[in-house]
Amino acid sequence: MKLEVKKFSFDNLKADAVVVPLYKDHKQTSPLFTDLDRALGKTLQPLLAAAGTDEGKITSTLTATKHGIVRVIFVSLGEKDKVDLEKIRKFGGKLVQYFQCNQLKNNVILSFQYGIQKIMPYEVARAFAEGVLLSNYSFDTFKTDEDA
Repeated sequence: MKLEVKKFSFDNLKADAVVVPLYKDHKQTSPLFTDLDRALGKTLQPLLAAAGTDEGKITSTLTATKHGIVRVIFVSLGEKDKVDLEKIRKFGGKLVQYFQCNQLKNNVILSFQYGIQKIMPYEVARAFAEGVLLSNYSFDTFKTDEDA
């Protein structure tokens, strides 16, 4: 699995899925969210009500862009004041499993740092990457063939 952190314009969005982290009782007013909403033809705000903000909930929907159909995945992290590094690790792991089950290869994750004030961005990125890598790890390196 390849993980990249990059800054790009949503106007050139080409992805199988876009992940939008949500927080309970937190309005989606960040510049990142606003730019993505504009690039998707202002379709995100109406979808938010249906997404819900119960911690751990994943809601998926399809929307059209000028580059084709893209899946928008809303993932709730619960109350933003209670988000810690362990929740971020679990978020990364759960997301990888979702991508694998739905055969999504090229995905964009909207930065979830915008709602977190008490944790440094590099700590958030490290915890997320740890969750992704641990969830994606296959324990078969030393496994013997059953035929042997």
